[in-house]
Amino acid sequence: MNEQFPIQPSLEQINEAIIEKVKHAISNPISADRLDEIGVDLEYFGDKHAKNGGLDEEDLAIVKVLEDERHRSSAVAGNITEFRMMLDYLEVRFGPENEWVKTFLAHENAHANVAEETGHNFFGYFLTFIKGDDPKRMNVEIRVETQAQPEWGPEETIRKGIAVILAPEHYGDTLSESDEANWLKAERKLDDLRKDKQQQPQTITND
Repeated sequence: MNEQFPIQPSLEQINEAIIEKVKHAISNPISADRLDEIGVDLEYFGDKHAKNGGLDEEDLAIVKVLEDERHRSSAVAGNITEFRMMLDYLEVRFGPENEWVKTFLAHENAHANVAEETGHNFFGYFLTFIKGDDPKRMNVEIRVETQAQPEWGPEETIRKGIAVILAPEHYGDTLSESDEANWLKAERKLDDLRKDKQQQPQTITND
């Protein structure tokens, strides 16, 4: 009996598809202000997800709209090989002076590795292209996207999120400016959460 197996794409075909993704994202850059607004909104829903153990259908619909808008300006790599292909293309297109591979490959992979170790859902490596002040120039935000498990609860979500943020240090790298900002923000949230717990009234029962 002859069995048929799907033909897997070659590395060359995968690379061509990756480059097309990057080109499409470059042709649809998002403004920095709008990207910040989306980030604030998604953070709000992320906190709500952690607090309530999930989101209702209305919230999920809003999150999808926000993510779709950001994704229109993004190229997504599902694994480290595709991410390397993206960075290689950026070095060819925009020049090697930013040392794309050296700067971002190990750093973002550290975030991804710890996200998987801590049990997060991992959605890939994202390159989001941002309009610059000069129409001929643009910026790029490089990150991994993850999601906490709804059963963790707020404190566990924050603690595991901090582990992901600090991942590059675990692998001998330094934190980026955005890592440092996110770390401080997460630590403040954790402090506020613990203070709220301490202030909650204690229930005493008489046996």
